[in-house]
Amino acid sequence: MFTILRRAAGLLAVPALVLPAVAGAAAPATAAETDPGPAQAGVAWLTDQMTDGLLDGACPDYCGRNIDAALGLDAAGADPAILDRMREGFEPKVKDYISYSYVDGGITHTGDVGGSTAKTAVFAELVGVPAGTEYGGFDLVDRVAGLVDDTTGRLFDTTDGQRDDQYANTLGQAFAARALHDAGHAEADAATEWLIAQQCDAGFFREGFTAPNAPAQGCDGAGSPTPSVDATALALQMLSNQSDDPSVDAALDAGAGWLARVQHADGSWGSQPGSPGNANSTGMAGQALGMLGDRAAAEDAAAWVRGVQADDPAPCTTGLTGQAGAVGFDRSAVATARTGGITAGTVTQWQYATAQAIGVLPYAPTSGAGPTVAVTDAGYRKAGTSARVAAAGLAPGDTVCATRSGKAAGFFTAGRNGQALGSVVLPQGTATRTYVLHDGEGRVASYAFSVLGAKKLPLKLTRAKVAQRAKQKVRVTGLAPRESVRLELRGKRVAVGKATRAGVFQKRFRVGTKPGRAKVTVVGEFGNRTGTATFRVAR
Repeated sequence: MFTILRRAAGLLAVPALVLPAVAGAAAPATAAETDPGPAQAGVAWLTDQMTDGLLDGACPDYCGRNIDAALGLDAAGADPAILDRMREGFEPKVKDYISYSYVDGGITHTGDVGGSTAKTAVFAELVGVPAGTEYGGFDLVDRVAGLVDDTTGRLFDTTDGQRDDQYANTLGQAFAARALHDAGHAEADAATEWLIAQQCDAGFFREGFTAPNAPAQGCDGAGSPTPSVDATALALQMLSNQSDDPSVDAALDAGAGWLARVQHADGSWGSQPGSPGNANSTGMAGQALGMLGDRAAAEDAAAWVRGVQADDPAPCTTGLTGQAGAVGFDRSAVATARTGGITAGTVTQWQYATAQAIGVLPYAPTSGAGPTVAVTDAGYRKAGTSARVAAAGLAPGDTVCATRSGKAAGFFTAGRNGQALGSVVLPQGTATRTYVLHDGEGRVASYAFSVLGAKKLPLKLTRAKVAQRAKQKVRVTGLAPRESVRLELRGKRVAVGKATRAGVFQKRFRVGTKPGRAKVTVVGEFGNRTGTATFRVAR
C-alpha cells in the first residue's frame, strides 16, 4: 500500500528532491508485521510449474531443483499435499539422480554421486519417508553412510565402487550431516565434524574440498579458500537443529556473524562477498539468518527478493503478466522478462531462483501508514528530460508501476523505508504530462508535470531602424504562461522577465552606440525555445 496523494485539483506534482529526506521516513522497526502475500504467490507460481509433482523440464539433469523447490515450499508454508505429490513424482527419478553410468571403450562404468544422494535423503525425510525404509528403491540414509568415510566423516562420490571426489563438496556434506543426524545414524557426528572443519576462522564455509591426499583437510589449512555465501547459508540451515551441541552452536554463531557482515546495504547477497546480489544467494542466506534469530537481516533480504518477484500492478501489462509470484535471478532478469516474458530458455533459471528464494519471503515486512508526501512543483520541465516520481508507505520491496495515458512508463521498487523512487522520461512537445503510480492494491497517486518542448518563438520589433542610444521595443508571443524569458542584443543580455498569463512578453531596451545591423534574440524557459529578429542602429 501507499499513501494516496491528493490535492483539490486532483493532481500532485513531485519536485526534484531526494525523497528519503522527508520527515518521518524512518525504516520499519525490527520484527515488523509480516506480509504473507509474497510467500503465497511464490508457492502458487512454483506449484503451477509442476506436472505430476515434478517441475517441468529435463530430469535427471535438473532433478535437484525439485528438491530445492520442496525445501523452499516447506519453508514458505506450502500445503503438505504439495509435498506429497512431489514425493510421488520424484520417486521414479531417484536412481537416475543419485547414480550414473557411462560407456568408455566398450566398458560400462557406474558411480554414485554423494551430494545428490545426501540431498535426496534430506528430501525423503522432509516428505515423510521414515528412516531405514526404501525410497526409489534405496535405503537412502544407509547409502549416504556408505559414501561417508567411517573415520573422517568426509562425503565421497564413487566410480566402479571406488571412492573419488569428482563432485563432492560442502553443499553435499551439509545435506549428509543433516540426513544422518535426523536418522540418528552412528556416523552423524563424524559427518557433522567434517562439515564444521570446512568453516574458516572468518566464519564462512568454503564450497570445495581439499584433495583426499592433502595433509590438511580443514578450511584454514587450505591456503586462501574462496568464501561462499551459498555454502555458508546451506551449512547453517542444515546444522540449525543441532544447536544444543556446543561445537555446532559456535559454528552457527560464527557463520551467522559472517553472513550478516557481508550482506549488502540493500539487503542482498551475491554468491561471494562483494559480487552483485542475486535471488538464490539472498534467499538462502536470509532464510538461514532468520532461522538463527537475526530477524532484521532476514526482513531486509525478504524485501530485496520481493523486489525481483513478478508482481506488476494493473493496469500495467508486461511479459510477466500472469507470472505473479515468480522470482527472477536479479533485476536484469526481471527487466528482460518484462519485455520478452519467461521463455523456454529462461524458465529453469526462474524456477531455481524461486525455489531457493521463497524460503525467506515469510519474513517479508508489510507496510505501515507511511509518510504523506505533500509537495508541489509549479515550474516547467524540459521535454525529453527525466523527472522524479515517488510513492511512500509501501511494503518494502513492493513494486510500483507508473503509467501515462494508460501505458506503462516505468517500474520502481520500494526500499526498506517503504519509499519507491524512480524517474520517467518526459515526451517531446508542450503539454501537461500526467503520470499515475499504481500499487498492487489498486491505490493510485497522480503527478502532473508542465512540459515545454522546442519552439521557434514569434518575435516582433517596433522599428526597423533606431538611432544610437535610443530605445527599441520587442514583443514576443507564443510563450507559455509565466514562462521565463531572457532578451539578448548582439549576444549580450539586456533584459529578463516572465511572460504574461497570455504568453506574451514585451520589453523596451536601449540599442547602444554601435551602428549597423543588430540581432535580437529571445530565449524562453529552455535553450531550445528561441526567436530572433534584426534591425539597424543609425548614426
